Amino acid sequence: MVSSISCQYHEAGHAVAGVVIGRDFEFVTVIPIGNTEGHVAYSTADDPEFPRPPQLEAIFFIAGPYAECRRTRRSLPRLWIEQQDASDVAALQLSEADFRKAVSQSMEIIDKNWPAVRRVAAALRRRQKLTFEEVEAMVFSA
Repeated sequence: MVSSISCQYHEAGHAVAGVVIGRDFEFVTVIPIGNTEGHVAYSTADDPEFPRPPQLEAIFFIAGPYAECRRTRRSLPRLWIEQQDASDVAALQLSEADFRKAVSQSMEIIDKNWPAVRRVAAALRRRQKLTFEEVEAMVFSA
């Protein structure tokens, strides 16, 4: 089953942001699992020795939806930002100001690394699964 282009860009956004902010992961995939079209699997998800700063988690979290919106030249909907502030990201215990800062930082990372997002999305379309090292090579290639 071929994933949607939106899913490929969404997961590519998470993966590229992860590489840029140093958020290690095992792989990114667009192979459907359960009720998701794709996901990023973390090698350190259960490691208590690896604390994940809430600000960085928010940047990573926002990067997927933003990359998906940027591909279609739409802005990240204000309603989405407000809904996230009250739901998933609230678990990170960020203030509204810190969350909005994370939105800006995430958008900046994706904008600056847009060629890499496109490369990762295209590779996901072809192969459906990429390792951290493969994404990292695409982010840091010229």
